[in-house]
Amino acid sequence: MSSIEPTESIETQETTETSGPIRTLVIAPGRIPPKYLTESDSIAVGTGISHSKWATLVVLFFVTAALGIPMLWRNERFSLAERLLWSLVVMIYTIAIVALMIVWIRSTVSGIR
Repeated sequence: MSSIEPTESIETQETTETSGPIRTLVIAPGRIPPKYLTESDSIAVGTGISHSKWATLVVLFFVTAALGIPMLWRNERFSLAERLLWSLVVMIYTIAIVALMIVWIRSTVSGIR
């Protein structure tokens, strides 16, 4: 498989106005960052709060529950064993939350009748 390299081409079109040709720049997407970005501008992969173990666990337990499991598996800082363990814990936690919500709704509905 060949990789797609970015290409730049400049097309010139003649216009009927006296302003001259219109120049357009077409940039094809690729893996090479733009020339205006320097090494200091780019963000290293795996850094920042979104890749922190604690931030991932806080999001799993307090924001997304089981819907955040893909975020856990994309975080490279967790080992395979940790990913499996936390996925199981989050699934049990999510089932418990849903079960408690069902019990609470049933007791509320039965209290209204």
